[in-house]
Amino acid sequence: MTIDRAKVRRGRIGTIGRRAGPEVRTSDVVLAVVGVALLAGLCLLGLASMVGDAQGLAGGSLPASVQTL
Repeated sequence: MTIDRAKVRRGRIGTIGRRAGPEVRTSDVVLAVVGVALLAGLCLLGLASMVGDAQGLAGGSLPASVQTL
């Protein structure tokens, strides 16, 4: 008598109760939204820093606080 291993495997998986698709939890969604918001804020800070540096270099003059040193 031969045993079909695939049928045995499917039977075991069925008894364990695995679901076909994972359910989306509210905490996962909140974590994703917070992560995207933090990443966007970091990118905006970097962009503002680069723009500020570019304007300082293009102006050619030093701020008053640096000139007094």
